[in-house]
Parts: sequence; structure tokens; C-alpha cells
Amino acid sequence: MMERIPEIKNIVEIGPEGNPVFHRFRNGELGNLEEGSRYVAIDCEFGEIKKFSRYHGLEGYSIQGDMRNLPLPSNFADQIWLMNVFGDFRNNLKVLPNGSLQYSLDIDDVFQELARVVKKNGTIHIGEIYPPIKEVSWLTDADYSDFGLEKKVYFGTEKVKYYSEKIGATKGIFDTLKNTRRYTQFFIELKKKG
Repeated sequence: MMERIPEIKNIVEIGPEGNPVFHRFRNGELGNLEEGSRYVAIDCEFGEIKKFSRYHGLEGYSIQGDMRNLPLPSNFADQIWLMNVFGDFRNNLKVLPNGSLQYSLDIDDVFQELARVVKKNGTIHIGEIYPPIKEVSWLTDADYSDFGLEKKVYFGTEKVKYYSEKIGATKGIFDTLKNTRRYTQFFIELKKKG
């Protein structure tokens, strides 16, 4: 009888900025990445990827890429993490005919791509827990069912704290959790229907 080769768990993080999620959530499942898991960091800026490659010290991959066109195969990731990505999205501005600026980030393209890359029954974690450049709480109201994704929302300090503890947050993450008039923190958990 042949021995079954264990399946590798693939964890993808988009925009780690030198502080990968397995450092912030190491008390849970992410703390055991070395044991049978592969970690892939993706960022659109080469400088961030280079900085991250020196920082993490974990065997994995750092890839320059865009979240609207992820350089990964379909049904690849067991988990995808986007921590403070939408609120900090700075680039790809365009000037409209009336002179105003508009972000050219097409959210439908992003979620189509995330749904393509995550495996069935896989999870996409979206966290906005630090003060953002722009308010993105509208993400909590969006309907993701067209992408085959079921949504759970954890909105506000207490619910974010609950969810963070549930997924194994380190104590340092709680130092930044406080609501302000300008924004409210949240986590969105999206599950790809099986």
C-alpha cells in the first residue's frame, strides 16, 4: 500500500508590508505555518516584497503582483489574508474629466480574482483595524454572493477583538483597537461555498 502524501496548506497574504499575519496571529493556526504549510506574500511594490523577504525568515514565496490579477493558479489558497489593504490603497489614481480624483481599483475584479484563487471551503480574511487613508466600511455592506462567497462581518472594537482572539491574535494587536469618529474597525470573513 502506498503512503498518502499529505496535502500542503497554502496561505496567501496580499500586502504584508513587512509584518506578516503569522506574526500578528501566531497564537492560532497561523503560528504553526512551518508544519506542512506554504506561505505566499504578494505585493504590487517590489520594495515591499524585498523588505518582506529579508524580514520573515520563513520558507515561503514573495511575489510581485496585483490583486486584480493574482499570479496564482485557480483553487490554490486555503486562506487569503488582506490586512489594512483596502484602506491603505494609495496608487492607481486617475483624474476624471471634472478634475476630481478616482481610485481605479475595480472591486468586482478584485473579488472575482480572490474567489478564483481560494479553494472551495477556503476562507478570505479582510481586516481593517488600523486608521486607514480612506474609509472602507462599505465593504461590510457589500454582497459577495455573486462571487460564490458567504460573508460574516465583525464590526466595531468588541467584535473585532472577539474575532481576533478566535483566530489567535497576539496581545500587541489589541493595543491599536479603538473606535474613532473617523472610522470603525472591522473583519470580514468570506467562505467559498463548497
